[in-house]
Amino acid sequence: MPFPLVLSAPFVVPLVLATVTGVAVHAHNKAPAGPPPVIRELPQTGLTTITIRPQYRTHDKVLNVYSRSGAKLYKLVQHSAEPATYSILEYSSGGSIGTVHIGGTKSEILFRYGENGGHTVVRHVVEGADSYRVFILPGGEVMQWTGKERYLERVLCETGPDGERVEIRERVAVAKRVGSRIWELKYDSARVSGEVVIASAVVSVLDQWSTVWGVGGVFFNKKNKAAVRFAS
Repeated sequence: MPFPLVLSAPFVVPLVLATVTGVAVHAHNKAPAGPPPVIRELPQTGLTTITIRPQYRTHDKVLNVYSRSGAKLYKLVQHSAEPATYSILEYSSGGSIGTVHIGGTKSEILFRYGENGGHTVVRHVVEGADSYRVFILPGGEVMQWTGKERYLERVLCETGPDGERVEIRERVAVAKRVGSRIWELKYDSARVSGEVVIASAVVSVLDQWSTVWGVGGVFFNKKNKAAVRFAS
């Protein structure tokens, strides 16, 4: 059964949720006796590549998003550090396309335009030997970033040949650290928008992929307050 992470300074500890599995936290979980999830792998070709890196001498207050050719596409500007809140701006126009809020036990994303326009909560979930950042897009699609392999997965439920419900995890993007402070994202633009990839990936970049605790992705400063940073 998955369980959320509850903050207890100076540690992150799991707390079992006393509700029906899959309702309050991990909406797509299979039943305990059901078949294992089916993984549909990310294609190896035809992917869009972007990178995220902090702007020089901004102390991670500005993160730039670059295309594969090196053109600046977006910038993320930090408005507060504790908890971390970033606006996502189009580099060419300066217009805002969304806001990301990274919290201790959950994060939030506000998409301002397009078919995914609206608010979503990113749940912090531990399941088995991995951690996840799970969110439901305003259109109803369940998505998750995995902690270890760093894949963005669309989570579906289909009926198998024997009538059993099977969980499908369709991989649509992957993240990779290519430098101490640089992240590369590759995604299938036919199945997921760049805005969704960037906004949701930043939560994990600043959280579960930069953690010093191994799970939970929460940093503590000298005052024992929850904080996040771009990379260790």
